[in-house]
Amino acid sequence: SQAQITGVKTIPGDYASMAAAFTDLNLQGVGAGGATFNVAAGYTENLSAALLLSITTNTPTESNPLIFQKSGVGANPLITAHTGVSLTVDGIIVLDGVDYVTFDGIDVQENVANVTATAQMEWGYALVKSSATNGSQHNTIKNAVITLNKLNTASVGIYSANHTSLVNTGLTISNASGTNSFNRFYNNTVQNTYIGIAILGFASAAPFDFYDQSNEIGIDGISPNPNQILNFGGGAITVDGINVTGQNKIKIFNTTINNTAAPTSTSTMNGISLTTGTNSNVDIYNNTITLTSQSITGSNLIGINNAIGASGAGNTVNIYNNTVTGCTYPTNTSGIFRAITSSVTATYTNIYNNTITNNTIPGSGEFSGIYYSGSSATLCLVVNINGNTISGNTKTGISGTMNCIYASASTATTNTINNQVFNNSNATSSGPLYGYYNFAVGYIETIYDNQFYNNTGGTGESIMIDARSGSGPTNKEIYNNLIYNITGTANSSTVAAIRIDYATVLNCYKNNIYNISNLAATTAAPGSSAIILGTNVNTQPTIYN
Repeated sequence: SQAQITGVKTIPGDYASMAAAFTDLNLQGVGAGGATFNVAAGYTENLSAALLLSITTNTPTESNPLIFQKSGVGANPLITAHTGVSLTVDGIIVLDGVDYVTFDGIDVQENVANVTATAQMEWGYALVKSSATNGSQHNTIKNAVITLNKLNTASVGIYSANHTSLVNTGLTISNASGTNSFNRFYNNTVQNTYIGIAILGFASAAPFDFYDQSNEIGIDGISPNPNQILNFGGGAITVDGINVTGQNKIKIFNTTINNTAAPTSTSTMNGISLTTGTNSNVDIYNNTITLTSQSITGSNLIGINNAIGASGAGNTVNIYNNTVTGCTYPTNTSGIFRAITSSVTATYTNIYNNTITNNTIPGSGEFSGIYYSGSSATLCLVVNINGNTISGNTKTGISGTMNCIYASASTATTNTINNQVFNNSNATSSGPLYGYYNFAVGYIETIYDNQFYNNTGGTGESIMIDARSGSGPTNKEIYNNLIYNITGTANSSTVAAIRIDYATVLNCYKNNIYNISNLAATTAAPGSSAIILGTNVNTQPTIYN
């Protein structure tokens, strides 16, 4: 018979080391009421092998949980990595298809003696699967500092993925028990890794039931400290602060992402990147993102890049209360910068109360504060963009478009409300400046109670509300907007408050517009200044302002 481990244990004390505790747990499992391991503050341990938890009998459950936690006052316990043997599957602490395990205040770090990619760790903490029917679920990692070596481009601070601990070949999941779901990653600091956090689920086919479900990256509501992902990337392949794929009901919140410590990356970079999730629900909120890129090859720099939630059949994508600030790209020649982008046709997309401020981007590539693009010939979409502040941003290149807010969607109802767009500049560029630009076919567009002011363009057109719809039928309601101090320089082609292109039903009224000016217009290069421009509109528009 086996004596399952129960009650409160100490390290050091009842067990001399974390490694000894893991060995016993893998052999005996957890008994009634669960087990709690109190690891002494200031405790350190150098590993000779990974701490691999692979309990197969008497596994932890909701009523019999397993907890490793810091005990006492002082520094967090610190676990230093062993010498790795792989380029793909070396980790410090690894959960192998185990559920209901919590690590609270247990730090992990790379060993400075590991100087080759083979010897170095790919994972700080990892959640993997023992089989296609046994994933890691209901686990929590919190209050930890995770430090690896970002020179290893395979290094990830917290890692959850669809494979076993032995090889990174993807599994084919046919049961919800094979997903890594309901896991929580709270109040952690991840630093000096190439990727901060990666949550990678199975690319489930219809009806998409075997995505990971309801994972969360954020805070637990107790700690005042946010998750932090710091000093990541630095190489020539794509880098993400947070990388998420194959998820439904994912939440990413209260996380600070900052990679400004040198060396910074020379390839495409995303603060938060989400891909693969048909009809998935997504919540991204209360995050603060500051990024710096050193690419000179036209790579993109994106704060929040959401591509989860496609082909919506009742799902919702919420992106709100995020701040993207202080992003720089000093070496850029043609790369795109987007602070927040969502490029999927979710049924409901809500982008609201975000702040995008003081980002400075050179080059000929596009600059977009908020960028929404979704297209569908069959789905009816609702897109709400409201309460956002886009201010103090500068595009310094000699060409390229600057969109403060961009929206493009077919067969959608688009509501743009209560946004403030001010003190933005594309003054050195021959490209256009748009406060709000919408291009789509066949939908209802409502733009009201927005403020656009103190924005400056260059030689391209400068237009604050540019409401277009291709050649399809559309209804437009544009009212109660405040637009003033809009300036074009260097013989700008057109400076206008509102442009309307294609409208079946058009009501443009009660807008307050003043100080629209093309400062450098001359007789030889007159340009134009206008309050409202309209083309291809119905013969009976209603316009009074």
